[in-house]
Amino acid sequence: MIIAAGAALVSSLARAGLNVVDRTMIGVKGVPVNEAVFLNNLLPAVIGILGCALCQALDELWVTFASWRTFVFALLVQAVGYSFAMVLRAHPVERAVFLAKSTDLPIYLVLLPASMQLGVSSAPEAILSGVTTLVCCGYLLRTGKLDLVQLALPATLVLQSMVSPFVSPTMVDSGISSGLAFAIATIGWRTIF
Repeated sequence: MIIAAGAALVSSLARAGLNVVDRTMIGVKGVPVNEAVFLNNLLPAVIGILGCALCQALDELWVTFASWRTFVFALLVQAVGYSFAMVLRAHPVERAVFLAKSTDLPIYLVLLPASMQLGVSSAPEAILSGVTTLVCCGYLLRTGKLDLVQLALPATLVLQSMVSPFVSPTMVDSGISSGLAFAIATIGWRTIF
């Protein structure tokens, strides 16, 4: 439980940091969206490829990179990335954060059947997701009109949560090296897109 909470905290802080970097690059400095996305993925892709080379896992990386599942997953992640970038071009960072968090309940509901099957769903998670979604939606509706650019972000996040279980490997089934190869291959595709 503590590890999961720590991982969630690190993930949230990393996402918030990327939002600030993206907002600075796209909104303040006027860097084109595709260039900002490329720059955000280039260094992690290079580091990941070098790491696989050092671990003698390049073969697994290339097989994973060539998989249609990796390609579809990378497209979904890229769609979310572009949606974030478009929101950050026109709106403050906090608006993007509230838009993303407004999807907590829909994503929870999409993943609920799998969570129940694995025995990892809980009432407190459902309540927290519901409250978070209500608070975020209330804030968004109170603070301004929602346009298509803003609505694309929650839509792509929910779509990603719906499709990802069918195209991404789980660490339990595939092991850490396969999961790492999948993550690096996804970043590689994102760099190309």
